[in-house]
Amino acid sequence: MPSSWGDSMGVELDHYVHRAADGQIEFQAAMPRGARCVLRREVLAALKKQLPDEIFQFGSALETLTFNEHGKVKEVRLSNGRPVKADLYLGADGINSKARQAIYPVWPRSHARTWEIVGTTQSRDVLQWSGSNFNKFHDDAGGLALGILPAEQDLAVWYLQYDTERFAPPRRTSDNDGLRSFMHDRVGSWGHPIQELLKTVDWTQTHHWRPLDIALVPSFHKGNLVLLGDAAHPLLPFSSQGVATAMEDAATLAELLRSGSDLTAALEQYSTQRRAACLPHLLKGREIARQFVSKRKRDTEMCIPVAGSAMPEETIAST
Repeated sequence: MPSSWGDSMGVELDHYVHRAADGQIEFQAAMPRGARCVLRREVLAALKKQLPDEIFQFGSALETLTFNEHGKVKEVRLSNGRPVKADLYLGADGINSKARQAIYPVWPRSHARTWEIVGTTQSRDVLQWSGSNFNKFHDDAGGLALGILPAEQDLAVWYLQYDTERFAPPRRTSDNDGLRSFMHDRVGSWGHPIQELLKTVDWTQTHHWRPLDIALVPSFHKGNLVLLGDAAHPLLPFSSQGVATAMEDAATLAELLRSGSDLTAALEQYSTQRRAACLPHLLKGREIARQFVSKRKRDTEMCIPVAGSAMPEETIAST
């Protein structure tokens, strides 16, 4: 990701502040240089500035892939019925990737133990309290935490992580009232400014994420089909590296394709490099997830909840 993109988007984060449920500060440390909270729509806007308009077609998703006798994709079809033919296909279709499933139809996948509820607030009080810091409240019993990050001048992002073995997931409702009730029951009595945050949430724009815990597939490509981002390597939220690794995937692939190397060799090199880079994040995310569901010990070492840095100059959290 060009540094000029990062400098123009989101909010640079100064410190990570680790808090008890009542708001008491237990640990704080400077965030890695260049760490930012960036909204997904800002990333999409930056991409649109860099790429031709005809590339983008919204309101449609990958539906099917057809392979030829040599194991290469000869056509894909979108959910709107549109066929697409190309020499090289990039599967960046997310955590439930149909491109990954086409290459590895029986690869084991399971839901992670910890799920997330994510939303935003435009509360001036919450934003002033947060400043430029990444604050995270934790339940002493383990398995429950609420993070708050400033994303824009008038917008803060928050997320609740919860252990599904300790707390039954909220009921599904069309107006997200189940999420609202769950949040109030779990953290409604926690320290300032959480009560103010809950009053100002737009629950219709709140999302419930059910992360997957998947081992890395043997290769990030097959023939002329390449996997990037969550399609290649779904990482647990505790790694805080999902967006950063996806962008590094794209940057690495672009550099190798521009090098003039044989296409097969370039894709093999891409897969080898990116699998090696993502494996530590996957393992660290699982380690943090195991710690998260355990009863907290205040005398143990606390650290910034980021599994290393896939991009030294631009570590990005996104929602």
